[in-house]
Amino acid sequence: KLTKKFEQNKEKYQTLQDIVRSEIAEKATRAKNSATDALLWLKRALNFIAVMLQELIKSKDEASTCASRAYEQTLRQYHGFIVRGVFAVAVKAAPYRQKFIKTLGKERSEEETLQDLQKYTDLLLENVGTLNEFYKEIGEEKTDKV
Repeated sequence: KLTKKFEQNKEKYQTLQDIVRSEIAEKATRAKNSATDALLWLKRALNFIAVMLQELIKSKDEASTCASRAYEQTLRQYHGFIVRGVFAVAVKAAPYRQKFIKTLGKERSEEETLQDLQKYTDLLLENVGTLNEFYKEIGEEKTDKV
């Protein structure tokens, strides 16, 4: 949705915020398949990933436990009973911590990989924070459940 909107006018849409502002002007933020809604869910998903990685960095818990804690802090409030159940089942498919870290770091040590993850997570959270502030500023931070 975001890419489709961007490709409609690459000159006009220099930032994601430009796309949302355009939809605000067109009164299209609540339209089905709006870029505004797509970006809202993207920022929520990115926040979930960042919090999950933070949990992985600060604890020795399995990835599934880190994902569950991150879900509670980020996405759960936007999900109804059915979607919460789907997540509970899906999280069981998370890889074991050691395998996850080894896959991310390839030949690097766990310590090096976690240091890199911290840098990545800090930058990701900075970007998510910018989008959170923007959505609050424009009044598009919806709390509807799916």
